[in-house]
Amino acid sequence: MTAFSVCISQLCMSPLQVLHEDILPALEKLRKEKGQYMEWQAADAKLGHLKRFCAAYRYQEAQRYGQQHILALV
Repeated sequence: MTAFSVCISQLCMSPLQVLHEDILPALEKLRKEKGQYMEWQAADAKLGHLKRFCAAYRYQEAQRYGQQHILALV
């Protein structure tokens, strides 16, 4: 088939055929990608929360260690 005959055959497709063959598969792919992105976004937000939690814990431990060290010197 030539490119021209493919174009002509696509013009003869019914709207339902175009919907089922072209639009719906693309829509399903986009829905799947959206779900994957939302999953990644939630995991990234959780990672950010855990990083801040760990930083706060390290800060508290450093403060506690510093206070204990000062009291030992007195």
